[in-house]
Amino acid sequence: MKKLSIIMGMVALGHCMPIMADTDLQRQLKDPLSSLENLKPRIIGGEPAKRENWPFMVALVGRGQSAHPGQFCGGSLIGDRYVLTAAHCVDGSAAEDIEVVVGIYDLTQETSQGERVNVSLILSHQDYRHTHGNDIAVLVLEDALNQDIVALADIENKSGDSLNVAGWGNLNSDGTVNSPAILHQVDVDYVSRELCKQSGGDYSNVNETEICAGFEQGGKDSCQGDSGGPLIFNDNGVVKQVGVVSWGAGCAQPDNYGVYANVAYYAENGWIKEQTNGVYLKSPNYVWSYEGNERVNTSLQVLNFTEGHARVLDLEIDNDNTAEWFGCHHVQETSPIEKCDVSLSLASWPEGEKRQVVVNLEHDDVGLKSIQLELELDRLARDLGELSGAIGRSVYVNDNAWQYSDGAFESVAIGNSSSSIMQIAELEQGKISFEASVSSELGYDFLRVVVNGEVKLTLSGQESFNAYELELPNTVNSVTFIYEKDNVYFDGKDKAYIQRLKFEPDVIVNPEPEPIATSGGAFGIIMGFMALFLMSFKTSRKEP
Repeated sequence: MKKLSIIMGMVALGHCMPIMADTDLQRQLKDPLSSLENLKPRIIGGEPAKRENWPFMVALVGRGQSAHPGQFCGGSLIGDRYVLTAAHCVDGSAAEDIEVVVGIYDLTQETSQGERVNVSLILSHQDYRHTHGNDIAVLVLEDALNQDIVALADIENKSGDSLNVAGWGNLNSDGTVNSPAILHQVDVDYVSRELCKQSGGDYSNVNETEICAGFEQGGKDSCQGDSGGPLIFNDNGVVKQVGVVSWGAGCAQPDNYGVYANVAYYAENGWIKEQTNGVYLKSPNYVWSYEGNERVNTSLQVLNFTEGHARVLDLEIDNDNTAEWFGCHHVQETSPIEKCDVSLSLASWPEGEKRQVVVNLEHDDVGLKSIQLELELDRLARDLGELSGAIGRSVYVNDNAWQYSDGAFESVAIGNSSSSIMQIAELEQGKISFEASVSSELGYDFLRVVVNGEVKLTLSGQESFNAYELELPNTVNSVTFIYEKDNVYFDGKDKAYIQRLKFEPDVIVNPEPEPIATSGGAFGIIMGFMALFLMSFKTSRKEP
C-alpha cells in the first residue's frame, strides 16, 4: 500500500491521516512522508456548519461501511458524476474500496440524508508523489446524480480574503481524537505563498500547485478526517471552491498554516476539465501470468459517459511487437453512455516490471485522446498439493501460497508490501459461496476476493466469519483470494481465512461440518457427490 491513503483512513483538514479513530495518531508516524510527521487531524476552532451552505459536500466512506464511523475523507461534487478530493485520500485504494455519500450533513442520519454512490474510477494527478504538490484527484461515480454542485475558482484569492472549510475531522488540537458526526466549518484567511513559506520546514517547499490559509496566531484550522474536503470563497454571492484540504504541521498551531491543493491552478491548466470529459479507459485490477505460459491475456474497458460516440483507433504497447488486441475499434463504435471491452494478448514479462499501454481514442465531441496506463503482473504457478486436493479444482498460487488445515483455508504469513494468493480456476457458470474472516490492520491490510479479474469483495480489520455469495457469470470463471499487506506495521494475526467453500450448482468443494479428505481427480469428484447425497447442509447466512 502507499502512504497517506486508505479506504479507512482519517485525514486532517489540511492534512492527511488514515481513518480509524483509534489508530490515527499511531498511523501518522508510519507514513513515508517522514518530513510531515505531525499531520493534522480536523476542524479546529470552528462550529457546526449550516447544512444549506454545503449541499455539495461529500463523505468518502469505506465500501460496505456505515457513514459513521466509516467516513475517512471529504470531497466535493463538481459535476453530475464527479467528486474532487485529495490524492492522498485514495492513494493505494481501488475504486471498489470506496463509496461516497453526497449531500450528507449528519453521518449518523444517512438513511434520511445524502445519496450513496459507488466509485467507478479513481483519477489521481499523474505527478502526485506523496511529497508536496499535485495532491488532487477526481472520483468518477458509477451513476450520475441530480445534486447541487460547487463552482470552481479560476483565479487565486488575495491575502486576507476570508475563506471557509468544512469537514467531519477532529475537533481537538491536543492530539486526542474527537470526531463529530455533524459537519463542522471554520473561517480561515487566505495567506500569501510568500508568507506561508516563511514558516520554514516543509512550508518552504510550497509551490504554485498549493495555497495556504489560517492565522499567524493559530487557533483555527482543518485537521484529521477533513482531508479532501473543500475550501470555499464567497465571490459576490457565488460560492467557489478554491482549495482541497491537503496537509499541515499539527492542527491550528501558531505559524503553521493549512495547505490546500490550488483549484484555480488545475482549472486554468485544464487538468480538471480533462478528468471530467466523460471518456475513460479502465484497467484491470489484476493481471495474471501463469507458469509455463509465454502469453498474458487480459482486457481493458472503454467507458463513455457522454452523448457522443467513442472509438479505439489503435494501441501502443512498449517492448512488445507481438501484442494483439480487438474490440471497440474504428468499425465498432461504442454507443453513448456505454462501455465496451478491449481484449489484449501480450508477451509475458518479468514480475515486478510494468508494461505501459497507450490507447488512442477518437470521440465525436472530445476529438482525439490518448490515455496511458501501466499493467503490473502477478505470476502464479499451479498448486499440486493439498489445496487442489481439498478443492477438487485447478488451483494457482504465488510464492506465498495459502494453506489448508482443519477444513479451512488461510493465507500464509507474509512480510510488508507482499501478498498471499490462491486462485481457483476453470469454474463453470453459477455461484460460489464461502465464509470469510480477516484479522488485519484496519484500512491498510486487506482480503480481496476477485472474480474474473474484478474485485468483488474487500475486507479489513477484525472481521469474524460472515457468509458471502458471488455470481460466476462466464462460461469459464476464476475466483482469486488475495491477502495484501502494506509497507509497515501489522495488527491482529495478519491473516485471512476462508471456510465452507462451496460451488453451485455442480460441486461442493469444501463440505462442512465433516470435511472429506480427497486427493483430487475422479476419486475426489465421486466423494463430493456422495457427500451431497448423504448429508444435508446448513443454509448459509445472508450477507448483511
